[in-house]
Amino acid sequence: MSGFGEGFGEGFGVLVGLMEQRFNALADLRGEDLLVIAKTQVGTDPYGDPIYTETSTATKGFAEQIRTRDKQLLAGELAQADMVFRLKRSTVLAERGYELEYLSKRYKIVGAIEYHLSHITVYGERKVS
Repeated sequence: MSGFGEGFGEGFGVLVGLMEQRFNALADLRGEDLLVIAKTQVGTDPYGDPIYTETSTATKGFAEQIRTRDKQLLAGELAQADMVFRLKRSTVLAERGYELEYLSKRYKIVGAIEYHLSHITVYGERKVS
């Protein structure tokens, strides 16, 4: 005799996996080349400015230019966003210490990284060197 709810959850996470696999296949087929750049502080220069080392990882995803607009953040803060990137969920990324490079232009991550069932959404602001 089986109890109420017994067996619930078998295959429960399959939909998430299928959506993620579908996005990954689409990104591999039609996505654009992006670089995820991890910046690690290794010291400071004589003026007290930080010195960074960079490690880049190539990935595929989608980039969309948006009109510079305010992106609503948590606690009522605002940040300017120029691009929206849609990346594979397996992409290692954080709001601090990471940048994205697309078409030889660097973008600083602004706002929170949004996790969806199939992908992650990241907003970027163009860095001017």
